[in-house]
Parts: sequence; structure tokens; C-alpha cells
Amino acid sequence: MATDLLRPGERLDDLLIGGLKIIQHTGLFRFSLDAVLLARFATVRKGAAAVDLGAGTGILGLLLAARGAKTVTGVELNPDLADMARRSISLNGLDDRLTVVCADVRSIRDGRLLAAGRWDLVVAN
Repeated sequence: MATDLLRPGERLDDLLIGGLKIIQHTGLFRFSLDAVLLARFATVRKGAAAVDLGAGTGILGLLLAARGAKTVTGVELNPDLADMARRSISLNGLDDRLTVVCADVRSIRDGRLLAAGRWDLVVAN
């Protein structure tokens, strides 16, 4: 049951697209309209490999996947938000397409976190 994935203070929100749902905490960052607009504004080619810098609860990854991205890798510094994003990914059965790495985006520079030239789309909100 979906509510088994929730921890104290968390809620399950329906994204109203493709049956997707997202876990959010009432006392932490929650997505807003700007994330929805960015996901809609981004040009997502079918089968694209995307990166979401500052993934938060994973909203952009979920929406980009719904728009046809084959894979999305989220990078999130806050371990609590990264954990919620991972649980939302599992809840939606997208473990094979979406991943979230708990790391500082500044660690990307050396290429160990995200290999250069592998991505079709990079978003940051």
C-alpha cells in the first residue's frame, strides 16, 4: 500500500498525470508551479537521458519521464529529500528509469558523478 512508504509529516500527492504520485513532507521543500512549468518548457526528446540538478523530491524527474525521457538522474544534496525522491520513484514503478544520487552538484566538475557527453538534457530549478 502506498501509505506504507510515508513517514511522519509526509503526504502523498497526486500529480494528475499518468497516475503519478509524489511523496512530500509538510516541513521541508515541496514543489511548486515553477517545477511544473520547467518540466513543460524543457524540450524532451523521446528516449532522452536527462539530469536534474537539485532534484528535491524528484518532481522534475517524474514529469520528464512522463514526457518521454528514457532515464533521469537526479542530484540532490539533502539526504531527506533524496530519500523521498527515491521512495516516490519506487512508488511509481520507475526504478528502472529514474535514479537519485545524494551529492553536491559541485562534485560534478571532475566527471566522477556524471560522465560528460552522456546527457541529452540538463535541468535545474
